[in-house]
Amino acid sequence: MQDNETYSKFVGELVTTLHKLSLYPSNHPIIKDALNQTHAILQEILNIKKEFTFSLSADDKILVEGQPVISKTLSLLNEFIAEFKKLQAESITFSLGLK
Repeated sequence: MQDNETYSKFVGELVTTLHKLSLYPSNHPIIKDALNQTHAILQEILNIKKEFTFSLSADDKILVEGQPVISKTLSLLNEFIAEFKKLQAESITFSLGLK
C-alpha cells in the first residue's frame, strides 16, 4: 500500500497542474512539464496499486481508500477539496490502463 506522503505529493502536483492549466495554453512547455510530473507520481502509485479512489468525506476531508490524506500543506488539500466541489464529485478513481 502507498504511504500518505505519496498521495499527498500526488494531490499537490495535481492541484499545481490544474492551476497552471488556467494560466497557460495546453501545449505550453510549462503545462507539458507539469503534466509529466503529475503523471510520473500517478504511475508510481498505479505500479503498486492498480486502482485507487479519492473521495470527499461528509466533513470535507480527502480520503484515499477510506483513509484520510494528511498533508503538511493544508492549503493544497483545501484547493483539492474545492476542485471536488466544483466538479460536484463524491469520488475520483484512477485505474491503470485507462486513458
